Parts: sequence; structure tokens; C-alpha cells
Amino acid sequence: MSYERDKEELEELIRGYTPVGYRVKVPPLGVGFIVVEVVLVQKCVLFLGHPAHALTVVLFAILLFSGLGSLLSGRLPPTSLAPALRRVLVAVAALIGVAVVALPPIFYGLVHLATPWRVLVTVAVLAPLGLALGMPMPTGIRILHAHAPELIPLAWGVNGATSVLGSVGAVALAMVWGFDVALLLAAAVYLVALVLISRATALASDAGWRLAPGRRASAPQPLPGAHPETVRMKTPPS
Repeated sequence: MSYERDKEELEELIRGYTPVGYRVKVPPLGVGFIVVEVVLVQKCVLFLGHPAHALTVVLFAILLFSGLGSLLSGRLPPTSLAPALRRVLVAVAALIGVAVVALPPIFYGLVHLATPWRVLVTVAVLAPLGLALGMPMPTGIRILHAHAPELIPLAWGVNGATSVLGSVGAVALAMVWGFDVALLLAAAVYLVALVLISRATALASDAGWRLAPGRRASAPQPLPGAHPETVRMKTPPS
């Protein structure tokens, strides 16, 4: 009876937290990405001289370098996905904070340059942030593929929906509190994703193994990046 009760508790823990922890990480990523993108377009309008120029250059820079970041995330070893994702989320939040502080003096000091040079400056200063922005979602999808592949279509759908909603929210935030506050809120959203992913990883590691519905306990399979010594081993009775 004790073993069956422990088995049910483990099943509930893993089904209730591990997939959900990675699933609820998706809305913050969609919202955060689009808020950063929309606000950066607005912040670059004066520097580049025209809204059309700002839209074209910012979208080009963010999409190009986020695509490269997505490509680089595919090189991460499967055993280090969870810690790598946590580091990337911290990096994204930090780079957004750097952009809030550094972009105004850079733009003010270089606004006298000719248009081609201002375009190059904009692409250069947005490159590190774009690279980091492209890594969280593909890394999270790889983790889902290993532990809850049935959630991948839902993750992409939620990401798309929150991106649309976030674009409207970004404009509203900028109108009420300003561009810098909107960017800082986007950084906070990425930190929320960090908390969620850390909690999901810790709970799965503490549970010690994964249990498939209707099957006996199998060998421990911690999330990628979980330290083996943190896994609590349990041997079912023979």
C-alpha cells in the first residue's frame, strides 16, 4: 500500500509540475519578445529619421540575430539544456537592462552620422540582444521534446497568441509609462520565465524519476542538467 501511495504521489507531482512548468514558461517568452521588438522600433525612430526605417532596420536586426541564436541553441548538448536555458534567460533580462541604459547616450552621440552609418550602428547595438532573444524558445522546445512532446503544438500556439497580445500590450505600456518602463517590464517577464523553469527542474529532480501512466516505476530520468546526486533514488518492492 505504501508503495502504491508513493507511486501515485510521484505521478501527480511529475504530471502536475514538470510539463506545466515548461508549458507556462511559453507565454512569458512570447510576450517578452514582442514587447522588446515593438518598443525598440519606437526608440529607434528618431535616431534613424523615419518610422519606416526604424521598422525595417529593427526587424531585420532582431530577426536575423534571433535566428542565429536559435541556430546556436541547437548546438547545446542535451544534458545541459535546463541550466543553459536558465543562463540565457538571465542574459536576456540583463541585456534588456543594458539597452535601457545604453541606447539613449549612444543614439544621442551618433545622431549626426549619415543614414547608412546610423543603420550599421543600430544593427550592431541590437545584435547581442537579438542573439540572446532567439535562444530560449528553441531550447525550451527541445526540453519539451524530451519530456512532454505532446505539449509542443500547444507551446507554439500559445507563443503565437501571446505574441499578438503582447504587441498591443507593448503599445499600451509605452503610452502609459514610457518606453523604458515597457522594456524593464519585458525583462521582468523573462525573469518570471526563469523562476518557472527553475521550479519545474527542481521539482522533477526532487521527484527522482518519471512514471508513465499505468506502468510500474522505471529508472530515474531527471531533466536535462539535473545533477545526479540531487536525484532521490527509490527502489520499488519486488
